[in-house]
Amino acid sequence: MSEREMSNAEAAEFYYEHRDDPEMWGEQVDAKISRKLDSVVSVRFNSAEIERIQQAADAAGLSLSSFIRHAALTAPGAQVLDIDRARKDMAQARRFVLDALKALHA
Repeated sequence: MSEREMSNAEAAEFYYEHRDDPEMWGEQVDAKISRKLDSVVSVRFNSAEIERIQQAADAAGLSLSSFIRHAALTAPGAQVLDIDRARKDMAQARRFVLDALKALHA
């Protein structure tokens, strides 16, 4: 049975049984983990967005809060694109080029 075919309970049992298996997890490294979560941030999603996010969290086996926290903390390295900013930048660049062409032909 592949990992994708396991139920959550079967996967939990499998990973618990292999928790000390270095072949399963690779080289052990030291990590500093802070479990003190003392800030709350309010974020609004429309119903379609929250449904997609909840489905992704469920598929990852994470709570909604943990999934959003993980996504937010990994986003800076993921080269997230602000499409509105990109459109504004492209419009500004287009105006610059058109103005430069007009100046050349004047």
